[in-house]
Amino acid sequence: MSPQIKSGDYVVLFTGSLFYPRRGMQVIFNHPDYGVILKNIIAVNDRTKTFSAQGANSDSVAAKTLADIPLSNIKGFVIWRLYNHKTH
Repeated sequence: MSPQIKSGDYVVLFTGSLFYPRRGMQVIFNHPDYGVILKNIIAVNDRTKTFSAQGANSDSVAAKTLADIPLSNIKGFVIWRLYNHKTH
């Protein structure tokens, strides 16, 4: 499976508190080992205030490797994508 967002594409982020993270949302977050990355939320744990994420590409970092990420690490929610016609 190839990435949903490719190098050269643009995304528009919502960085306010209007959204609460839920399964299926694409988010950009800060990870202590990998830096700022974009992934899909696959689970939210309200008790521990953490979420799990994974990419659409089979070559991306596995959700198990990322472990549980604090909700406070979310930098923004992807609300719109603009595809670079040269990469698609």
